[in-house]
Amino acid sequence: MPENRPVRVLYIEDDEGLAHLVKKGLERRGLLVDIANRGQLGLERVTAGGIDVVALDHYMADQDGLTTLEAIQKLPEPPPVVYVTGTDDSRIAVAALKLGAADYVIKEVQGDFIAELTAALNAARRMQAMRQARETAELEVRRKNKELEALSKKLSKYLASQVYDSIFTGEQSVELASSRKKLTVFFSDLVDFTGTTEHLESEELTNLLNHYLTEMAQIANAYGATIDKYIGDAVLAFFGDPESRGIQEDARAACAWRWPCSGGWMSCRTSGGPSASSGPSRSASASTPGSAPWGISAAKTGWTTPSSEMW
Repeated sequence: MPENRPVRVLYIEDDEGLAHLVKKGLERRGLLVDIANRGQLGLERVTAGGIDVVALDHYMADQDGLTTLEAIQKLPEPPPVVYVTGTDDSRIAVAALKLGAADYVIKEVQGDFIAELTAALNAARRMQAMRQARETAELEVRRKNKELEALSKKLSKYLASQVYDSIFTGEQSVELASSRKKLTVFFSDLVDFTGTTEHLESEELTNLLNHYLTEMAQIANAYGATIDKYIGDAVLAFFGDPESRGIQEDARAACAWRWPCSGGWMSCRTSGGPSASSGPSRSASASTPGSAPWGISAAKTGWTTPSSEMW
């Protein structure tokens, strides 16, 4: 409801004289008031829409207010109801509140009834508006969460698992920052890949690369490497960031990775190869087509943390 529009009230009361007296009192206080002199007529008016809040009398000829209240609450989006009773019997008030009434007011025309009813109606409307705003906000949050979840799944396909995990678990902030640390860099590609591609159809080549690079990614994860990039058939990865086991252990892990990759790409498995000690840069001399020669180097490297400004 727009803030500048007056609140429209439906007053369900079978005493027409009293109903019009209350109507005048409420309208003097800035409310718009419709009247229904039967519970069923009131229900039909609420169903038609356009009512912001209902004032419902307890005693009526066709059906009592509790029956009408129960029927109103079964509507898809019922307006708030302030229950009006001419008795101070607390059992009636409790019954109305249990059925969903927002508040109740004791009808004393000679007292402050009009002022109290006005206050109760306005409060009920404000509470409903706040509840609707909260529900709308919760729906928006759920929608945004689903969008973020979908986006994070897409990003996981383009980020190394260690980088993805460190960012989305909050271990690493996404900001532009540079640092220098010692990394062990691993490089590997396929021997005679260009010659091999000349004998393959495009579909076969795609399947070959997908299978090979998937194997290499699984091995990288098993040995704790962070894949920096794929360059055609080549894999460039490093050890030591964002996770590090220590300089020597990172170098040993790199050497251990090269072992299962030295006997041809089909033999690359995470279960292969004993550990090797770290040392100077090395490369394989394998020349068999399909084998995966490798190179390892450890040095201090300038490193820039990924940032939203860099994408």
